[in-house]
Amino acid sequence: MIIKLKKLGLSPYEAKSYIVLVKFGPLSGKNIAKKAEVPPTSVYRNLESLREKGFVQILQKEPLIYQAVDPEVAITHYVNLKKVIWEEIEQGAIEELAAVKEIGVINKEKEVLEIYGGRKQGYIIGKRLIETAHQEFLLIGSGSQQSMIDIIHSLRKARKRKVVCHYILTNYGDNNKDLIAEVKALGVRIKYYPLKNFSLLIKDGEESLIALKQVKERIILNIKDKDLSKAHRDYFNSIWRKATPI
Repeated sequence: MIIKLKKLGLSPYEAKSYIVLVKFGPLSGKNIAKKAEVPPTSVYRNLESLREKGFVQILQKEPLIYQAVDPEVAITHYVNLKKVIWEEIEQGAIEELAAVKEIGVINKEKEVLEIYGGRKQGYIIGKRLIETAHQEFLLIGSGSQQSMIDIIHSLRKARKRKVVCHYILTNYGDNNKDLIAEVKALGVRIKYYPLKNFSLLIKDGEESLIALKQVKERIILNIKDKDLSKAHRDYFNSIWRKATPI
């Protein structure tokens, strides 16, 4: 069954989590991780991905309880959605390649700013920045449970590469103390400073990401300009000096 779900486009962890929910009914993330043999640090990210794909729904918010959408409904909806997406990609690719054919080779300057929408895209770019950092990774973020779960694995790999990691939390309380302790155990230095409505990630002082959260749909700015990224590092360091050690 896992193989068939993987062929549909689900990851191994997504497939395992969905099968467990179908088999056992509504469960908490902790129980899903245990029964599906999915790492606790990965289970919520995979459940959120399943929810976006229409396989899972949240039955209860506090504590979080997840429920599987009926397989006949979920799989049919997902396959139909894939068809629509592929048809749009097909048409767009045909039109764009036809335009390229008409104008020939296009010389294009390197983009220094890319703009995206949505939390998922921010997570993808942020993960890439952490996993490609060679010397230094700096982060300003809210420290929400989900965001910290998302980055712990990537931070662990960065620390194994001897990357210096500094983290300024903009929100600190009982709800994230356990995860903060886990991040500190990796050798990540953490301080607290109250900032609102944005996150900032900086890789090696040469590329950065800003997530603007005060809008309805999160806006992601991926900056590939070294001078601007160095300015972001200077800003980070100025906040770091004022922040409170945790």
